[in-house]
Amino acid sequence: NEFYERLFKRAQEAGFSACEAYYAAGESFSVTVFGGEITDYSASEACGLGFRGLVDGKMGYASTQALDEDSIELLVKGARENARLIECEDEQFLFAGAEKYADVQNYCPDIDETTVAEKIKLCKSLETMAVAMDARLRREAEACVFSESSAVEIVNTLGLRVERRSNIIGGYVQPVAEEDGRVSSGFSLFFENDPAKIDAEKAAREAVKEAVDGLAAASVPSGSYRVLLKNDVAAQMLRTFSGVFSAD
Repeated sequence: NEFYERLFKRAQEAGFSACEAYYAAGESFSVTVFGGEITDYSASEACGLGFRGLVDGKMGYASTQALDEDSIELLVKGARENARLIECEDEQFLFAGAEKYADVQNYCPDIDETTVAEKIKLCKSLETMAVAMDARLRREAEACVFSESSAVEIVNTLGLRVERRSNIIGGYVQPVAEEDGRVSSGFSLFFENDPAKIDAEKAAREAVKEAVDGLAAASVPSGSYRVLLKNDVAAQMLRTFSGVFSAD
């Protein structure tokens, strides 16, 4: 908030009639386990601020990943220089905000409070449960647990101040079944907005069923058949055509 105040004050001193800051920050985490061992691990944090403002009727833009005094000068100078290059004569404006907004709850504090150790434990339990459910399964299965958290805030000199926070936790498990020379893999993916809703056993059971059922799969003679598409298969087919639904 102090950065916004200093930034807006400097922008107004530089001739901006109105200006706005868009701040975004996020965290992501992922751990993958195979054979009880961690095979992949990543954790990252990122943040950035976009600045735009009206000067002489033109809208200039600039951005930064550092919130310090030096970046204030760079943002104001960059946006002013950018505005000078704009040749479009369309009227530009900033939005002062609406009276109310829909209350959308996409943030659960418990996700951000879930420790790395707890996520690793969940990931290992996914694999352990899956490989123990059927004697035809190999003793190793790939399992993964991931989480993401993001925050966005928009503030301007016209009185707008809105923010949005969201996070999610999820994972997958991929066991492999083998019998009489036949090999089949299963896969189950889940997403939750509350760690308490995670049912690791259900995910493992779904993946194991797919792997074991695949052992009995067989080709059929060419012909016309009534076909029932599994949900993920239907989604894959839809993805093939989804590009034609884009206005671009």
